[in-house]
Amino acid sequence: EGTGLVSNGVWFPPVDVYETEDDIILKAELPGMEAKGVTIEVEENLITLKGERKFEKKLCDENCHRMERFYGRFQRVFSLPNSVDKNSIKANFKDGVLEIIVPKIYGAKPKAVKIKVE
Repeated sequence: EGTGLVSNGVWFPPVDVYETEDDIILKAELPGMEAKGVTIEVEENLITLKGERKFEKKLCDENCHRMERFYGRFQRVFSLPNSVDKNSIKANFKDGVLEIIVPKIYGAKPKAVKIKVE
């Protein structure tokens, strides 16, 4: 029973994205994975998280009653604003949660511009 989520396609881990005064923070749930199985790439204004959770066939040869976890490759892509320091991004992985901290550039706050309507 279950949905048998071993896939040749790509699955999408849940990710929270929020902002503090100094940083943009992304937190991805990746239970059962290790840091070495995750890749983070920044290109232009996109940050990409990708990796693969291997299916443990030995655990489920013939006696599997339910499969609800996703296995296989995953990928998530997020846009970053121009006002971040891409060279100072940090990441840590603890208890199955990947946290990516993207520092904002000070002084890069958006400014309001008034447009005259004629």
